[in-house]
Amino acid sequence: MDRYGLFVDAAYLYAAGGQLCYRTKNRAQLKLDFQQAVDDLRSLCSGCCGLKPLRTYWYDAATDAQPTPTHIAVASVEGVQLRLGRLTQGRQKGVDSRIVRDLIVLSYHRAITEAVLLSGDDDLREGVAEAQEVGVRVTLVGVAPLHGYQNQAPTLVRQADATLVLSKDEVLKFLTLRCPVSGPGVATATAPPPITPPSTT
Repeated sequence: MDRYGLFVDAAYLYAAGGQLCYRTKNRAQLKLDFQQAVDDLRSLCSGCCGLKPLRTYWYDAATDAQPTPTHIAVASVEGVQLRLGRLTQGRQKGVDSRIVRDLIVLSYHRAITEAVLLSGDDDLREGVAEAQEVGVRVTLVGVAPLHGYQNQAPTLVRQADATLVLSKDEVLKFLTLRCPVSGPGVATATAPPPITPPSTT
């Protein structure tokens, strides 16, 4: 039976979604409803390829690759497989290589015939190309960038067989801004920082 695999780069989703909706890429200010996000992305996949899912692969990083309560929450969503890289001095290590590996292995083993990738990093282009070489069709999903900016590498966009873009209204369904409770002795939420150009990687 033909199936699709959904590959979600969490860092991209937080950064691009936060920038679009709240003009911040600070993950600490953002809250993601994992069940809603996965449900909405699966509906998008079903609409674009008409296949049943194999599973959703969720990629993120953590100190010493040890899952946090947030990671455990997303891993608890039915049909989600968590893949963790390492977080070293605030930078992700090993996340892109895990995405590339899964794309290649699942494609070569014929576990999927369609791949839906939510990311913007050019480092994933090799994995996309390898999957395509064995007949897998790859759809790249992005978050709508702010006017005048890019949040996906143009080379990755050109490599994909098709592209889809999540609108602000679609992202707002599952991404909210954390606001501390106001009251005596409690600091109120500060305004989001000024717009900065999103990274293209």
